[in-house]
Amino acid sequence: MLKKFFDQFRESNSVNLSHPKYRADIDGLRAVAILLVVFFHAFDLSGGFIGVDVFFVISGFLISTIIFNNLDAGKFSFLEFYNRRIRRIFPALSLLLIFCYVFGWLALFSDEFKQVGYHIFSGTVFISNFTLMNESGYFDNSADSKVLLHLWSLAVEEQFYIIWPLLMCFVWRWKEKVNLLSVIIVITLGSFALNIREIGIDKTAAFYMPHTRFWELLCGSIMAYVFIYHKDLVSKYGARFDDKKLRDVASMSGAILLALGVFLIKDTMNFPGFWALLPIFGAVLIIAAGPAALFNRVVLQNNILVWFGLISFPLYLWHWSLLSFTRIVLGEELSSAVAIIVVLVSVLLSWLTFRFVERPVRFGGFNNIKTVILVLIIVMMGYLGFDAYKQDGFENRKTIANYQQNYADLINPHTTREPDGSCDNLGLDVKNTVCLLNNPKPEFLVVGDSHAMSLNSAAYLGGVDLKTLLISAHDCLPFENYTKSTQYAKNCRDIAIVAIEAAKKLPSLKTVLINSYAPLGERGFRKLGLNDLVKTDSNKTQQEMFVDGYSDLVFGLIATGKEVVFVMDVPRLEHDSKYCVERPFKGVPKSCSLDKQDILEKQAIYREQIKKIQAKNPKLKIFDSLQVFCDEDNCEMREADIIYYFDKHHLSLSGSAKLLRELTDNK
Repeated sequence: MLKKFFDQFRESNSVNLSHPKYRADIDGLRAVAILLVVFFHAFDLSGGFIGVDVFFVISGFLISTIIFNNLDAGKFSFLEFYNRRIRRIFPALSLLLIFCYVFGWLALFSDEFKQVGYHIFSGTVFISNFTLMNESGYFDNSADSKVLLHLWSLAVEEQFYIIWPLLMCFVWRWKEKVNLLSVIIVITLGSFALNIREIGIDKTAAFYMPHTRFWELLCGSIMAYVFIYHKDLVSKYGARFDDKKLRDVASMSGAILLALGVFLIKDTMNFPGFWALLPIFGAVLIIAAGPAALFNRVVLQNNILVWFGLISFPLYLWHWSLLSFTRIVLGEELSSAVAIIVVLVSVLLSWLTFRFVERPVRFGGFNNIKTVILVLIIVMMGYLGFDAYKQDGFENRKTIANYQQNYADLINPHTTREPDGSCDNLGLDVKNTVCLLNNPKPEFLVVGDSHAMSLNSAAYLGGVDLKTLLISAHDCLPFENYTKSTQYAKNCRDIAIVAIEAAKKLPSLKTVLINSYAPLGERGFRKLGLNDLVKTDSNKTQQEMFVDGYSDLVFGLIATGKEVVFVMDVPRLEHDSKYCVERPFKGVPKSCSLDKQDILEKQAIYREQIKKIQAKNPKLKIFDSLQVFCDEDNCEMREADIIYYFDKHHLSLSGSAKLLRELTDNK
């Protein structure tokens, strides 16, 4: 069997796929793309992330040129095609994955290393886009701390490399009967249409899914087909104008479109969507203009840009992981000075990778042996990554044992944020809510959003002896007559409806605890995104809807005869609580102490609204969480080695237990 495998490799090597003529301007365009991405990640350059879309066009153009030329010559070989892809991608990727595993082992806490392990595995099988899409939940850690986040685009490209050659080989058999260009255009338009449709349904899916991104690579494929098979078409229309001027105009127009994309597109926009047409058409025009065009000749073929283009792939891999690890270790956004240092180190590592790893592997001898070795390395890293995930990040690693002991309490169990099915047995319609029950006869009903889940966590897991029923939903305020746009719940109204129904149906319930996050300042209320469903007064402000929404909920709950307590939200840290713990490579932990007066100023508008809610419902009781964590001057969110938050503003199990004990003792 192995002999047959190596015989196929030897046979494929004799095929020698032809490649398009080298164009320095395309390497220059690669440089523009990678520099945009690096400046976006390191220095928050507006729409710099569109560099990825430029890469997609370049990849589609070059890969399709290779496929079409070799199919036309009758010598296309899948084995040789993927052999070359492996030697192009695996060397730098292997190096990065090894680095991430080793550094993660030394520096990361168990839950962090567990995630890195799974991301390493995802990177080896090119499913990072699917992994990241499924991780975009409310409690998921921020993108900045995902050291292999950038592999999503590599996954999309590799998925294209698998599907596109197979499809083209299939269609090629009927090229005399089928207009191949029409087929490509139809598929491109279909992918673009799916992209537009998905933007209105799920922006995260639209960003990560291959079928909503393939149109970008296919635009390069269309250009490759026209270049090879319709040169007469280009000449026909080019002859109407001065050919040189036409190319100059095309290249400059492409450059302008890219510039517009950088400065007009923001990461909060509906992207890719229609906005992606700017970088896609910009890249298409620049490549179509050819190396002799003005912008391509004067700018893109500059030696410095060409050099950056040559190291663009390893630079893409290295820069983000180094920036992300640095943020994790320092526990803060990077200063300009630190970001510059990290970028310079990334450039140096990229050149070393290109010079001493990429080039020797791609262009030296013994190609098939190199391919096998590279595949074995990737398989090994995939196994190690998945093992780290299965072993929960090896929390007993000696390198982090002392740090991990203090950190363990911060890892909030997922079981306290996911429905357990118990409410179905109570006859409650809870399909759109998180419902948890720790006793068949609960005495406390906890209602709210993810903050309510955290408040309830110690009771649910038995850390505090309270019989509770939780009804909540991520990122949702429990308003029956007002709702908001959220990706975490289909209908936020269900919380209020189910909570009141539960209060009516369960005689064991004595007290209702309402808890949700506090909007801070005018800006916090403006960002609520509440919509007035009943349209009694379409001119209501977000603050007015906030007051009315809670007032309606409280009124409905009090009407059931229950005691209702509004638990005011806990203060918010400036940084993630994990940095209150000493960690490897960062000896001095950050402070978890907050100035009480500063908190009161930030919560001033929120507190005013709570008073208005109580004025409308005099029987409502208010419990101020500051009395649990604060003295006259400061709010201390840690006590010795106990941290009361598991992120910036969600209570850890210890924090939940402390607040619930104080709350019930004061009842």
